[in-house]
Amino acid sequence: MRAPRGRHYQRGQGLVEYTVLLVCAVLVLVANPNIILELVQAIGDAYVAFVDAISLSWFEIPI
Repeated sequence: MRAPRGRHYQRGQGLVEYTVLLVCAVLVLVANPNIILELVQAIGDAYVAFVDAISLSWFEIPI
C-alpha cells in the first residue's frame, strides 16, 4: 500500500527539526562557554528558593 501523496513530502521532517535544534544549541554553547555554569547556578538558586518556600510553609501561623 502506498502512502498518500501529502505524507511523502513529510518524510524526514523530524530529523531536520532535531538537527536544527541541535545546531542552535551548539551555537549557543560555542558563543558563550560560561552558559553551562550560569545554567547550573540558576538551577541551584531555583532549587534553594523552592526548598526554602516549602520549609516556610510548615511554620505558618494560622490567624
